[in-house]
Amino acid sequence: MKRLRRAFTNPIVASVLLGLGVFALVTSVRETGLLQSAELFVYDKCLAWRSGADMTDPRIVLVEISESDINKYDFPVPDDLFAKLLDIIERGQPVAIGLDIFRDLPVPRDGSRLAELNRVLRQNQNIVGIFRFGDMEHPIKIPFPPALADSPDRYGINDFPFEFGAVRRAFLLVWDNQQNVYQSFSLALAMRAGVAPEQVESGLRVGKAAFPRFKRNDGGYVRADDGGHQFLLDFKSPRKFAIYSLDDVLSNRVDQQTWRGKIVLIGDEAESAHDFETTPLQVNVPG
Repeated sequence: MKRLRRAFTNPIVASVLLGLGVFALVTSVRETGLLQSAELFVYDKCLAWRSGADMTDPRIVLVEISESDINKYDFPVPDDLFAKLLDIIERGQPVAIGLDIFRDLPVPRDGSRLAELNRVLRQNQNIVGIFRFGDMEHPIKIPFPPALADSPDRYGINDFPFEFGAVRRAFLLVWDNQQNVYQSFSLALAMRAGVAPEQVESGLRVGKAAFPRFKRNDGGYVRADDGGHQFLLDFKSPRKFAIYSLDDVLSNRVDQQTWRGKIVLIGDEAESAHDFETTPLQVNVPG
């Protein structure tokens, strides 16, 4: 007994035991998930710190539907005007066009202007649409444009996991209960641009970039939903692009060379469209 007391009073032994006790306590608390929000807060700050100055990417051009566009052309944009927009951009020979807008229903609803839009979508194989993923039992929550139904390589999900106040992860692939695989919108665009995914030991490689599959306890997460092939977003990517409005394009104020060899993304920027995301770097970024 005296030896035991003497051991506990030894500074080295006491320090080791205290360290082990603190480690066990912190580990136990972390496993409950109570530290998740604090750890992710620190993670966000580290991402913001390492992001550096804003970068540009000349390979990508954005066409944003602004509030003034909505006032002039209505919302959603009618099918025939959307067809005209795509026709104008296609004449400039882009590598790919990404429609980050749901077009599962005709506009107007009677379908009177849908034929033109369907023609453009079917004639141009470099146009990629989106759909909203539901769950493994009912995967299609908001469908892709019907004209793309026979081309599953031309649409992808645009969902992002959102928790603790921000988007930090993204999907490359998801699958349903029947093991049908659905690609992400970004992966579909990359493939249209000639970059094919490759299975590697840690996950997937797309071009020069490796995407290790996110696991439920990675980083500050505890028992997070890791369904599908998710990955942690790298916020060092470019955040500045050439941007034009819908009216700029429809009024022929954009030179055709602007589109040549580019990936063109079309989406909503208007506040009334309610398409905004929060990331560790920015609040209310247009989706």
